[in-house]
Amino acid sequence: MSAPTFRPRPGSRKTSRYLHCMPATPAHESPYADVGPLAGRRIVVTRPGAPGGRLSAALEALGAEAPHVALTRIEMVDREGLAWRLAARAHDWVIFTSVNAVRAAADAALVSAPTGGLAEALAGVQVAAVGRVTAESLHDHGIVPVVVPGRFDAEALLEELASRDDVRGRRFLHPASAGAREVLGAGLTAIGAQVETVIAYVSVPDAAGAAALRRLLEHTRVDLITFLAPSAVEAYVAAVGAERAIEIPAASIGPVTTATLRQHHIPVLVEPDEATASRLVDAIVAYYIR
Repeated sequence: MSAPTFRPRPGSRKTSRYLHCMPATPAHESPYADVGPLAGRRIVVTRPGAPGGRLSAALEALGAEAPHVALTRIEMVDREGLAWRLAARAHDWVIFTSVNAVRAAADAALVSAPTGGLAEALAGVQVAAVGRVTAESLHDHGIVPVVVPGRFDAEALLEELASRDDVRGRRFLHPASAGAREVLGAGLTAIGAQVETVIAYVSVPDAAGAAALRRLLEHTRVDLITFLAPSAVEAYVAAVGAERAIEIPAASIGPVTTATLRQHHIPVLVEPDEATASRLVDAIVAYYIR
């Protein structure tokens, strides 16, 4: 039987003072100290790129040691195909289910609309985003999505779209990751929409990160490993092996990642009530100070 997953009460403000917390020390200085709610904890961050670095910084600002070991990397796919579809302006809606999808579309827009970028490429098109972070990424490009569900998953986005009267019979473009769930495409098709899914990017294992994690686990005690995508879970198991993987508990960004962790029998200690990195930090703090 799986151990229960700790989730802060929805709407709780118990740890809201930790949101977006960043270290005041320069990057070359050690931010670890015997102060803060996470003092003495070693929490591995597996998220790739700059977002992973920011998550490590937020945890370190709260006293944790948070080594950043990216287990996957994002590679763009079919830039020209996505650019052609944006240039054709044959869709009524474009739906974005991740920040990476926004980045892929913005990159493709440099081909289809080199002067105006993504905002020009999507002019006159309705835009939907899966959640607040994805919406903020669109805002950075001058785009305001008309649909952003309160719950940050594909099911919630589908519910919001299904409740509208401008979806049936409309044409949707969905830049997605390779291996993405088919919830949106199947659901929108079932209610009469026409959906074209374009594989815009893929998450692939990072061999250097896998080797770094194996070295870290060989010589260091780890209290918790954070996972922000199912692909990171798969890469983790491949890197350390199934038996070793179940020895260290996990902090999961949300239900889909948690389901993948449970498939591999990895204990999940923490899952936030909102699938964002800042709320994940809140939930980790809440777990350790309860």
